[in-house]
Amino acid sequence: MFFTIETLMSIMLLYGNDIQSLETAVEKEKSKYPESLRLTPPFSYQVMEEQLSHTDLFGTNRLFIIENFFHLGLVRAKPTKPMEALIGLVKQAVEHLPVLFIEPAEKRVKYYKTFIKDSVSQGFVLPKYLFTFLDAIKPGGLKTTHALYENALQENAAELLFYFMKRRVRDLINAQAGTFGNSTAPWQRGKLSQQAKTWKPEKLVQFYKALFTIEEGIKGGRVPYDTKQGLSLVLNFYL
Repeated sequence: MFFTIETLMSIMLLYGNDIQSLETAVEKEKSKYPESLRLTPPFSYQVMEEQLSHTDLFGTNRLFIIENFFHLGLVRAKPTKPMEALIGLVKQAVEHLPVLFIEPAEKRVKYYKTFIKDSVSQGFVLPKYLFTFLDAIKPGGLKTTHALYENALQENAAELLFYFMKRRVRDLINAQAGTFGNSTAPWQRGKLSQQAKTWKPEKLVQFYKALFTIEEGIKGGRVPYDTKQGLSLVLNFYL
């Protein structure tokens, strides 16, 4: 069953591959409600219906969060029968509670615009090449990583790349320790853990400390190179 715009209460879509910024936005939305319920794939009509039935009669006090709703994609540009049923169920839910969709894949945003038309969306997308560059930071991968670094520099300031690389190395250290912040999505934890396994813990910590040393040296004018050159040096030394 589908509903008109007048019956809809609130649908928001947060999307993009800048997962930490996206999750920060999710936490901000959650803070507006006393309760929240988050569902992740695989989705079952029966389970989702049961979860929704636990919402009280004045369900605006609970934020219903759905992650990767269209993770299976479409068949010939159309939702499958089970997916169509889930879409109807979600639209029915919006009669009495707000729904927040989380979509890491920007390419799937069009599905929400087509089949869940009344959502308010906000994107958190990393600059081109940046995400690929960060994923390539592994020991022994200097040639590939440096090429991606040069590509990323074409569209992004060296200072931005430095910031994100420092954040990624910190995330890898946390992954090795098995500790993740609230801003790290469940699906991203596995990805970070796999990348972290390519590093020896002591070398990763040295890498992180070197980034801070270079940053302090550049800011204090104590080194004869700029941020771009500093990044190149640290990549050459640790990869």
